[in-house]
Amino acid sequence: MLGRDSTAAGAGLIALVGGSVVGATIAGRTMPRLVHYKRIAVVGMCFAIVALAMLAYFAPVLEFWQAEALVLALGVGVGPLFPTATVSVQNAVDRRDLGVATATLAFLRTFGSALASH
Repeated sequence: MLGRDSTAAGAGLIALVGGSVVGATIAGRTMPRLVHYKRIAVVGMCFAIVALAMLAYFAPVLEFWQAEALVLALGVGVGPLFPTATVSVQNAVDRRDLGVATATLAFLRTFGSALASH
């Protein structure tokens, strides 16, 4: 990340994780009050796409703190996808299949994360 050593680059990703926790928390607390809760995920993804595009475009000229701010914004945008996906999957299956559906979603998230990291 911006010519830093691997330790600093890894620490720089803490903003992504923290942002996703903030985004997921906000989405999780907002969803019960909305009829169309899936729109939260759409808005979050649009926010994440804009942050990622700005990060990709401006990366060579950004200071470290500016890149961190964009990484944080990316995390806040991606965060709402997690609770929204879980609730969507749970609403799509019969009550007797809730455990299987939730476990399958968790497996696919972990599998996708493992594929993306290599």
